[in-house]
Amino acid sequence: MLALLAILAPLLLVRAALAQGSETEMSPREVRELGRLERGDMVPVILPFLDAGSAAVRAEAANALAQSLWPLVKGTPANDSDSLAGMVARALATRLGSESDPEVVASIAQALGRLPYGNDVSGRRAAEAVLARRLALARDARIAAGVGRGLLSLVSAGGREYVPSRATLEVLGARVRGAASASGRGVAGSWPDSSFAWPRRLAMLTLIAGRSADESVVRAAAMSRDAQLRMLAVRAAGTLRDGTVAAEVLGVLARDGAAMVRTEVAHVWPQLGSAACLPLLRLARDSAPQTSVSALDAMGTACAVSPAAAAESALVAMVEEGARANGVENKPERSARIAMHRAAHALVALAHIAPVRAAHFLRAASASPAWQARMYAARAAAALGDTSTLAALAADGSPNVRTEAVAGLSRVAGHAMDDVYIDALSSDDYQLVLTAAHALRGAPSPAAASAALVGALGRITAEKRETSRDPRLALLATLRDVGSAQLAERLLPHLVDFDPAVADSAAAIVSAWTGRVYRSAPRPLPDTDEPPEDVESLRSARVRITMARGSGGGSFELRLLPDDAPVTVSRFVRLARRGYYDGLTMHRVVPNFVVQGGSPGANEYVGDGPFLRDEVGLRSHRRRAVGISTRGRNTGDAQIFVDLVDLPRLDHDYTVFAEVVNGMATVDQLLEGDVMEKVEIVTPP
Repeated sequence: MLALLAILAPLLLVRAALAQGSETEMSPREVRELGRLERGDMVPVILPFLDAGSAAVRAEAANALAQSLWPLVKGTPANDSDSLAGMVARALATRLGSESDPEVVASIAQALGRLPYGNDVSGRRAAEAVLARRLALARDARIAAGVGRGLLSLVSAGGREYVPSRATLEVLGARVRGAASASGRGVAGSWPDSSFAWPRRLAMLTLIAGRSADESVVRAAAMSRDAQLRMLAVRAAGTLRDGTVAAEVLGVLARDGAAMVRTEVAHVWPQLGSAACLPLLRLARDSAPQTSVSALDAMGTACAVSPAAAAESALVAMVEEGARANGVENKPERSARIAMHRAAHALVALAHIAPVRAAHFLRAASASPAWQARMYAARAAAALGDTSTLAALAADGSPNVRTEAVAGLSRVAGHAMDDVYIDALSSDDYQLVLTAAHALRGAPSPAAASAALVGALGRITAEKRETSRDPRLALLATLRDVGSAQLAERLLPHLVDFDPAVADSAAAIVSAWTGRVYRSAPRPLPDTDEPPEDVESLRSARVRITMARGSGGGSFELRLLPDDAPVTVSRFVRLARRGYYDGLTMHRVVPNFVVQGGSPGANEYVGDGPFLRDEVGLRSHRRRAVGISTRGRNTGDAQIFVDLVDLPRLDHDYTVFAEVVNGMATVDQLLEGDVMEKVEIVTPP
């Protein structure tokens, strides 16, 4: 990946130099790649393309300018009118004033909202005013969406102290209140048709980000025909000062026909305090599994504050039902899996509100044949402070169960169980090693811990996998805490590690230990990636993902986006054709967020290597979008996720390489651990 970037940058610079001042223009893809370099020194190179003859090039240029400044987003640029961000803001605002193409206007508006304004409040306010005026006048859905995304980025990045101006709030509120009602009758000032559903959601998300959704906005959104807008009404209701109004809105929407709305009610209801426990009981029995487990998780919080005998009885019943369902031979496998998941979540909730009752079920749950059930048993044991059960589960055959047990022991028993954490360092599972390394921070017997940490670091480094970055950085961080200068020589080889992040960390630690300045000199691994697939042949291809029968069966189909993310699509297709994904699980299901899978270890830290380069662009993370999971810039390991709802906060950070075109109902019903039986590339005739 690093080798690719090193080659790409000079080639693009030469191409840009040849294009400027000539009749030959760069292609939209080439301009996009300039932005993906994420280098501030590319800004002067990209700026001229804002005036290109091609609308597609102008749109990509605006996006590329904002992407070039991405490294500054988390910093605090100087409040200087001559700063790089200020220069880009002026150029974008100027172009916005004369641009007529809707797609370009949308891209410029997005970019204007994404710039790193830092402490430049006046610059942020100026951009906000420009975008709010554009939103008020927008009659094209593409422009409205682009401006909405820009405003959302601007307000979200402003921090808790930043509140949109009154004029901006009026525009946003009018757009939400103007949504068509459930009766189908429009409201004065509304956008004309359903194509504006996405901009309305963006307006609502911006009001929520700015903590400025009032009762009229919440009630209007709650009446919308758009399920996602009703879902956002629930989210906003939790921020209202008037708890009576919030309870009223949640009470109505708890019976909504859309599972995502009911799920959001389960998420928000605990915020209402003492009145929140009993209303969750019905949702805990919801027919949609994701709604049910969300309600059970919420009961662990809401019912701990205001316990009720009815809640305790309901949770006990669900734990018992799960045990019975998994003990009946002829029980349909899917219904048994749903019962098992409900029982697992119910047990954790019970541990918080009725510890004595929960302890009664813990031994059976710890012996479940399903590792997911044992993992939740470890969570329940941690809530109960049951160190003996946690110690037993720390020796489980599943690394994911061991990880949960080690994390629980660290919280409950601290360094009294350091021997368990040291033993876990010998695992091949990266997530378990990382968790054990964290647990050893501040170990009172540093010699034993240090020896195990150095050994684990050397063993994992020898595997030469880019995806080992996270556990190795965790090992180094703990070594810095418990190690000493006597280990400096053991770390010197890591100063020339293949991963720059690891090499930098090792150099900093050795320097701190010895008082001498050591510098890293990373030596990247040779590029072993295969040539990319033919993009042309993949434009019409489809991906069919068939779920195993025991996971509910069914299938869903993806359309690939090779023009947006050619490298990502190529890797995914190559792995799918090899059967890499067949038999792997959807290990992570977060209701109203994402479902994620494709890890041989069924966790966040085990995936295919080497790292994938991010291919972010103008495409947004809408419901149905399929992305690549990462743990930092350019760290994709071929794990995939599907967006369950619109998630614009993931835009420009996570690659979108496909979208679900058929079978989204199957995706909505997925549970943790559901198995992908077959992932096939299907080319239509």
